[in-house]
Amino acid sequence: MKTFDHRDPLNLAIEYFMKHGFVLIEGSMSIATSYANQLIASMESETSVSPCIGYQNVEHNGYFYYVFDCQRYSIGDRKLPELIRRFDCTI
Repeated sequence: MKTFDHRDPLNLAIEYFMKHGFVLIEGSMSIATSYANQLIASMESETSVSPCIGYQNVEHNGYFYYVFDCQRYSIGDRKLPELIRRFDCTI
């Protein structure tokens, strides 16, 4: 698992999203949400995914913003938050 930030090319984040169903984004709220919105706009033509923005507080890094596929991870599903928590413990 890896994180992306506003300096990373969108095409790399899209590739990662299509493979894993989510992308973790580092940065302040304004930077992370701007990148997340650009990422979502870049995937508008992809009918097989429904990208949504999420936010999660974590112990070591404070928080992560992320874009996830609502068709792959439903809201309230505990699988994605657990993956993010485990990743937070490794970096």
